[in-house]
Amino acid sequence: MAKREKSGSERRLRDMNCPQCRQPFELNWNDYNDRPQTLILRSCPSGGIYDVSIACPHCDYTEEL
Repeated sequence: MAKREKSGSERRLRDMNCPQCRQPFELNWNDYNDRPQTLILRSCPSGGIYDVSIACPHCDYTEEL
């Protein structure tokens, strides 16, 4: 099995840079009351998820995924 090398600039999947203002931010779902919600999940009445989008907390940028 190959070893995974760690680099000094290793990024987490939740770390983002806004494509519009270039500011870094973290994707947060509504479970975190002390941080702005930047990952928006919308569900349908049957319980599934039908819409996912991200929103930059620094500017007005939003993007549907």
